[in-house]
Amino acid sequence: MTHEEFDYKLAAEQLRTRQPLIRKGGALAPMLLCTLNAALEGEMAARQCVEFRERDNRSNGKMSKTVQTQYGEVTVETPRDRDGSF
Repeated sequence: MTHEEFDYKLAAEQLRTRQPLIRKGGALAPMLLCTLNAALEGEMAARQCVEFRERDNRSNGKMSKTVQTQYGEVTVETPRDRDGSF
């Protein structure tokens, strides 16, 4: 998420009307999604550094999954590996 992608007007309106910012349609929902996807990518990268040396396990694309959070549903892009252990 870049500075240009954040909807400041939506965030201001939601703050003014006391709506939650992190919910489906909330101003911070895209930031939550970006954070979850980045965490999954980082975990996969760290894991593959070790596994590549041990078993030659490599990345094999991504799969969309819907995850239920306390802020509502988010769809994350879960990385996959060749042996299906991630």
